[in-house]
Amino acid sequence: MGERSVDDRYRTGRLVLRDGAGEVEAEGFAGELAWPRLEEYPAVPEELQPREVTWGIGPNAVMHYIEDVISGYCWVTFSGFNPETLLDIREAAILALPVRTEDEIISGYDRATTPDALVSATYLAGIAAPESFEERFFQRVERSLASGATQVRQAALWATTYSAWPEFRPALALIAHHDPDPARRQDAAFVLEAFDAVEGQQ
Repeated sequence: MGERSVDDRYRTGRLVLRDGAGEVEAEGFAGELAWPRLEEYPAVPEELQPREVTWGIGPNAVMHYIEDVISGYCWVTFSGFNPETLLDIREAAILALPVRTEDEIISGYDRATTPDALVSATYLAGIAAPESFEERFFQRVERSLASGATQVRQAALWATTYSAWPEFRPALALIAHHDPDPARRQDAAFVLEAFDAVEGQQ
């Protein structure tokens, strides 16, 4: 439910593009650095697979542009075998692309008051969450898992899949067994199965 697998390469955190920005901006950034376009994968909504475009960064690194079919947000990330180089490239992308900062995403969540605003803020918190556990993102998504609004709980369930932190499991199990909305119980069971599949690949 995220980017397609790139074997055992290191992958940087996602840089979520601002509303209105997308492939044109990603293409422009790659073009300025003379990175060739490599592959384009169409979205497969029934399998929750996003649209993805990749560019080559030398022989062993790739830039990925993602259009997410679940949240509707777009982001870029980088993969390869040299984390230090990739993190330097990521910093350059932060300066060159119209991206949302992590602090902006956290403060945006904290300012959200309506269910619709919380849905958007929850997706952003999930997408921006790093691969390694980070409390501030966890707290926001977990808070949405306990929301009284079913649409916010739905967004939170999918938001957990971007990082798939095992710390989410207790809340997911609670929803799978006790949520008053049968659709959310079904969603939570599906997400737990996805967590099992991810952990089985590690």
